[in-house]
Amino acid sequence: MVIDTVATGKCGVVITGHSRSLVTDLGAANEYKVEHLKNPEIWRFVEGAKFFYVEGYHLTVCLPAILELGKHAAATNKVTPPPQRALPRSPFPLLFGVRG
Repeated sequence: MVIDTVATGKCGVVITGHSRSLVTDLGAANEYKVEHLKNPEIWRFVEGAKFFYVEGYHLTVCLPAILELGKHAAATNKVTPPPQRALPRSPFPLLFGVRG
């Protein structure tokens, strides 16, 4: 998805030891629309996916897109988390949620 009137997002990270700080400007990501997701050229990737990972910020940007993914996941039985070995190796546990 390209939006000519808005710059791409930016992210800055500072890591010191075991601590990190993150600042984000979502830029064009704030303009995401469910119509893009439902475009047949994009939706084919949704149909081919085995599972979905949704970042928390996307819930505030385009909730309808997340709901469409949820409906598809429920209708196609893609609601069970994948086995841990299918995910990239990480020293951090998985955490799902939005901090308010």
